[in-house]
Amino acid sequence: MAIQELQNSIRDLTPADWDTLLAWVVGDERERRNAERSNAQLLEELQDAGKLPKRDVATVDEAKADKTAVPEWRDPGTDHAKMYHYGDVVRYQGKLVRSTRRGLNHWAPGTLGFDGRIWEVVKVDTPATTPTSPAAPAIAAFKQPSGAHDAYKQGDRVTYKGATWESTIDANVWAPDTYPQGWKRI
Repeated sequence: MAIQELQNSIRDLTPADWDTLLAWVVGDERERRNAERSNAQLLEELQDAGKLPKRDVATVDEAKADKTAVPEWRDPGTDHAKMYHYGDVVRYQGKLVRSTRRGLNHWAPGTLGFDGRIWEVVKVDTPATTPTSPAAPAIAAFKQPSGAHDAYKQGDRVTYKGATWESTIDANVWAPDTYPQGWKRI
């Protein structure tokens, strides 16, 4: 379902159904996501402490330094210690991909495409720049995304109504004044 369809469906909810949905989002679903993130953090701490084996992965910086040393994706099955964490980089079908899932990631890269919801393609070839005058990153004007495929990621910056804004969430399809919780003014 596209975001616009979801938004329209939510607008059509009765007040009672809206209350039920809101209670689920800020209650049960928030708790589930927080528990998932806590479990991922605990596993990472145990791996860092040497109490569980570390996954065979790379970071974006390691991939940029030597893309041939990036390990292949391996199906972790149900072994939580082998599942991927946010930021892990692996090779999959000739592409370098990075896990964008905030909790444990066991999905094969490309399951939902490479749109940033679970995995994204990592570009390690950077254009040459002049060492004496590095270019400042351009900040584009806010453009309403037409769906998840062109949604803003956490950290993306835009200009909107004369101010610069930074997305505080992944898959952000809202304007800063439509969903202020998804943006911070910088």
